[in-house]
Amino acid sequence: MTFAFGGPSRYTGKTLRAAHASMNLNEMHFNAVAENLQAALKDLKVPDDLIAQVMTIAGSVKSDVLNLPKEEPAAAKEETKPAPVKEEPASVKEESKAEPAKD
Repeated sequence: MTFAFGGPSRYTGKTLRAAHASMNLNEMHFNAVAENLQAALKDLKVPDDLIAQVMTIAGSVKSDVLNLPKEEPAAAKEETKPAPVKEEPASVKEESKAEPAKD
C-alpha cells in the first residue's frame, strides 16, 4: 500500500498484480479491506477530503489486486482506431480508369 500511495520508490518486490495472483481474491475481499481502511481513517479523525483521496487511490489498484483484465484508457482507444477511408470523388476514379494520353 505504501507504494500505491506514493511511498518509497525503492520497492523491489513483486508487482501488486503478481503478489495477489495466487490469492484468488474477489470483489467481496477487496471491499472488506477498503471498508476497514475507511473505518480506520475515520476512527483516526482523518478529514473526509483526505479519506476520499485515499479511497480513490485504493480503488485505482483494484484491477491489479483482483487480477482483472486491464482496461485501455479512453484516449488510448481513440488513438488505436483506424483512420476512416476517404472515398475519392467519382470524377477522380473515372480519370484513373481512362487510358493514359499518347504523345
